[in-house]
Amino acid sequence: VVELGAGVGYVAFKAVELGASLVYATDHDEDVLRLLRLNVATVSSIHVLKLAWEQEDVTFLRGVVVDILLCSDCLFNHDLYESLLKTI
Repeated sequence: VVELGAGVGYVAFKAVELGASLVYATDHDEDVLRLLRLNVATVSSIHVLKLAWEQEDVTFLRGVVVDILLCSDCLFNHDLYESLLKTI
C-alpha cells in the first residue's frame, strides 16, 4: 500500500488495521513528516517516505510493489490536480 499525502498517518494506521502488511506513507512537508514519523514509530509495518508530487527522482520507490494506492483529503487545492495525476 502507498498513501499519498499521508499527513499525520490516520489512513496508514487504518490500512494496517484492515490487514495491510506494509504501508508506505508519503508526504512532502518536513514538519508533517516529522510528526508522521513520531506517530508511526511503534508500527513496524508503516514506512515514512518523503515524496513531492511530480518529483523527478523516485528511484527510492524502485522495487516497491503497489497493490493499493490511497489518497485521502488530497484534493483541497485545485492547483494540485495535475501534479497528483502525474505522480500516479
